Amino acid sequence: MIFKYYFRYWYVVLFALLFTGCTSSSIQPYSNILNKNLTVRLHKDSSNDIRARVDIYSLDKQCQGDYKGTIRFAKEPVKIGIPYNKQTLLSFYFLSSDWLTGKYSINIEALIKPRLGSRYEAKLSYVDSAYELLLYKVNQKTGKRQVIEIVNVNACQ
Repeated sequence: MIFKYYFRYWYVVLFALLFTGCTSSSIQPYSNILNKNLTVRLHKDSSNDIRARVDIYSLDKQCQGDYKGTIRFAKEPVKIGIPYNKQTLLSFYFLSSDWLTGKYSINIEALIKPRLGSRYEAKLSYVDSAYELLLYKVNQKTGKRQVIEIVNVNACQ
């Protein structure tokens, strides 16, 4: 009788641990309902199993971040709607794992304040073991791209 009671108890504990482990992730999907003004392209060596994502934060006047969500790059290109005239932190992550070095991630952050009527592109690259992020402002009429200096969140004003 006591054995049956403890056996049921461990099932409840095991279920609770599994449930909390599966739902405790702090990553939530970005709603992405705004006009798509940022296109992200991921370029990588075909031999690597690199995954990428971007965490999006809205920054207030004191430069405090409010996490808005995450977009994982599953296909090319990814179009994202970033709020106009608001400072936004884009936190890009390259994620990888292999049997020799284990799991690791590289983070590159950029601060952007999109202007109404402007379009932007981000090019994430992982080639020859080097990580790179390039940001462009795209002229709507000509399609000409202008490189935007990557500004770190520490420069937020």
